[in-house]
Amino acid sequence: MANIQSIMASEQQVAALMSVIQRAVDEISAVEERLEQYDHALVAVRQSLKEMGREKSKMEVTQRNHHELLQTLDSMLPDLSTRDRQVLSDPDLTTTVGLREACQAAQSLLRLSSTSVDGNLQQMAAVAEQKKLFEKLKARFSQAVYRQMNNFFVHMGNDGAPPVDSLQLPSHSSQHLKLQPYSELMHWTKAVDNRQVVR
Repeated sequence: MANIQSIMASEQQVAALMSVIQRAVDEISAVEERLEQYDHALVAVRQSLKEMGREKSKMEVTQRNHHELLQTLDSMLPDLSTRDRQVLSDPDLTTTVGLREACQAAQSLLRLSSTSVDGNLQQMAAVAEQKKLFEKLKARFSQAVYRQMNNFFVHMGNDGAPPVDSLQLPSHSSQHLKLQPYSELMHWTKAVDNRQVVR
């Protein structure tokens, strides 16, 4: 009888132990399942982080390229100042100050319009627009210079004409002094004309 009770108590203990072990196994399975879910989530997060890193790198490259492009365009397409544009559009070639401003603006225009532009960038609208503007300013300023010089020569011819009964020509040095202020404009006009012929 004592043996039977002992066996029965043992079986109950074994059953209780088995129940505890089963609960532990179930808990471990649940924990493993959860860990697997976390692992999948971490894999997705890692992939997302890698993708974000690649996107960030692409954005940095794009931003750097845009910055370099703007710097390149600025260096290749430096713009004339508003004052230079005004002077070239409507120059005053009759005063010393106006003549000096006109010469400075004309030299700036010549320098900027002769800046070489990479062949691939020639197709850009900004480059074409800038080139068109420079050509327009050159043409307008050239017309003003030609008109002024024509008027100047006519005026100089009339003022410097010797009397009808005189056989003496006006002094060459006095004529030269009158023309001297326009020498820089004449060089500019010649440079522009040569470039247009070369093109």
